[in-house]
Order: sequence, then structure tokens, then C-alpha cells
Amino acid sequence: PRSTLFPYSTLFRSFYNFFFGSFSNVTLIIIGVIMVPYYLRFFSVASYGAWLASGNIIGLLGSMEGGISFIITQKLAKGFAGKNLTSFRTYSSSGLTFIISIAVIFMLAVVSLHTILPVWVKCPEEQFSNLKIAIIFAGIAGSFGLLNSTIGSFAQVWQLTLFPNLIRNICNLIAVAVIVIFLNLNFGVASIAMGAMVREFLVFLLLSFYTIKIWKSKKIGNLIFSFSNFKSLLKEILFPFLGRLSQTILSRSNNFLIAAFIS
Repeated sequence: PRSTLFPYSTLFRSFYNFFFGSFSNVTLIIIGVIMVPYYLRFFSVASYGAWLASGNIIGLLGSMEGGISFIITQKLAKGFAGKNLTSFRTYSSSGLTFIISIAVIFMLAVVSLHTILPVWVKCPEEQFSNLKIAIIFAGIAGSFGLLNSTIGSFAQVWQLTLFPNLIRNICNLIAVAVIVIFLNLNFGVASIAMGAMVREFLVFLLLSFYTIKIWKSKKIGNLIFSFSNFKSLLKEILFPFLGRLSQTILSRSNNFLIAAFIS
């Protein structure tokens, strides 16, 4: 019976991964493209351009994740598939330690720039204070996004991605509602960042709860921190990190110049 059900289970997982992934992309398109005319009812094109330019710089800082989630997923999958729970718990600890450190550095970097970026991108005066708030919100959203990228690795390893995908799609819809509400409360460009922050924070809470619940049900045990394992992981991350950073700089430079020109 198991061999009969396995192809169906695999097909079903592929289907809902495709469905929820497509739905998530559609929601992001709605936020990023279709809602632009609605945004422009509350602030000018120049203000929106200033937000896009700032967002590209924040996105560049976000590349500090450097593909860590992909490498961590591989390490966790190898340990879990081989029933080596010691390796699984050790790499879990190292990965989480690394991504928490990166999230803190990212947040500090964004906060240090929140008064400089509005001047740099020549934000219109009427949205200047809102853009400063937006940059901080975007920093918080980015930090939680970095954490979510690694926490989501556990569900992938366990092949239990239905609930995490459902979480992300529901939170995307909540983000749209939050943006609309705060736009009507005259938060201007900060509304877009507020939607992103609420989305990533809710995903973090629900995904963490789900991961802890499954972790306990599988009786994996406590995390094990090993400094030598952490150093080994750091060495493996270094070159993918540098490659990702250079790729992000090249891919975002044109977007930044266009957005800065609009502003």
C-alpha cells in the first residue's frame, strides 16, 4: 500500500506547491504592480520613486542572507534522511545562529541609513517623514524575512510544506489589507512597508509555532551548538555569499538608477 500511495502523495505535494507558489506570485504582483495606481492616489510619483530607490538599497543589504537557507536545507536533509539526529540538531543550531546574527546586522544597517536614504533619493518633503518610517518598517520586515528563509527549511526537509505555503498566502492577503488601511490613515509610503512588516512578522510567528510543534512530535531533542560546526558552515557559506552579493549588486543597480531618476 505504501508504494501505491507514494506516487499520489508526491503528485499531490507537487500540485499544492505549484498552486500556492503561483498564488503567492499573483499576490505579490498585485502588491507590486496592480495597486500602483491606487498608491498614487495618496502620494506622488516622485514619492513612489523615492520609495523604490530606497527599497532597492534595502534589498541589496538583504542579500547578506547569501543563500544560507539553501545550504542549511541540504545539511538538514542529509542528517534527517540518514537518521543522524545529532548532525541535524547541530546544523540546525549553527544555521539559526548564523541567520539571527545576519538579521541583527541587517536591521542595524537599515536603521543607520533611515535618515540618510530619504535625502539621498531626493524624497519630496511631504513624504520625507513617512519614508523614514517606511525604511525602518522595511528593515524589520527584512529581518523577519531572513529568519523565515531558514525556519522554512525545516518544513521542506520534513516534506510538510502545505501549512507553511498556506500561511504565506494568507499573510500576503493580510498585507494587502494592511496597506489599504494605512494608506487611508495617511501613512503614505510607510503603508507599503507596514504591509510587508506585518506579513513577515505573522509568517515568523506561525511558521515558528508550526516548526516547534513538528519538532516536538518527531522527538528530535534539544539543539546542539558546536563552534567547530559553526566555523565549518561559515566556510561553506562564504563563496555562495560573495557570489550572491555581486549578482544582487548587478541586478539591482539598473533598478536603483531608474527609481532614483523617477524620484
